[in-house]
Amino acid sequence: MGGSIFSDSLSPSDGNIFVTDFEDSNLESFTRQVLEAEKSPMVQNIVIWVSSYGGNVHNALAMVDLIESLRKPVFTVAYGKAMSAGCLLVASGPRNNRFITPNSHMLIHEASGGAAGKAQDVIQQAKELRNLNDRLLELMSKYSKKKARDLKKILQNIHNGDLVLNAAKSVDFGLADYLGVPKSVRNDPSEIIGVFSKTMQRKPRKPKK
Repeated sequence: MGGSIFSDSLSPSDGNIFVTDFEDSNLESFTRQVLEAEKSPMVQNIVIWVSSYGGNVHNALAMVDLIESLRKPVFTVAYGKAMSAGCLLVASGPRNNRFITPNSHMLIHEASGGAAGKAQDVIQQAKELRNLNDRLLELMSKYSKKKARDLKKILQNIHNGDLVLNAAKSVDFGLADYLGVPKSVRNDPSEIIGVFSKTMQRKPRKPKK
């Protein structure tokens, strides 16, 4: 498709990194690409494009830790869908650097898992799941500027446990800062900072009280 911003010209060599799932192999690939972009003198900004149904939350948390350790400016962009672990990754980006395309949506929910084995094993797994949920609520509270207890109440009051938000509502909820994406991202890294700077002149939507 001619003229698409998601063209072959977007690559890790110019700081563009794409995330579609959170399997172990993709965590390894993500880590390698991010570290290469971080040390490359040709890359000024790291742009993480997320379109994912979610996946292994532990791998997503590892990606979050890696992002927060970087020295170069990082931007996250949700396009299509950023669900569960994908939503976490987008929301973890630096404030004012988190974008979502107008026709995308985000989904958040509590972590889930099946327990099996002996009674003691089931108890331990349930404890670990509670700890994981507490940690995720703590992080999403930090990213969205909502109190953890309020966020937990919202998720518990949803019929199926899934909170689905369109692009505008994702911004209102605090999971992203701006609607849209850079209009043009070329191999010249100087293009990225210029386009983002122009886009960020728009004020983010304020959460409804």
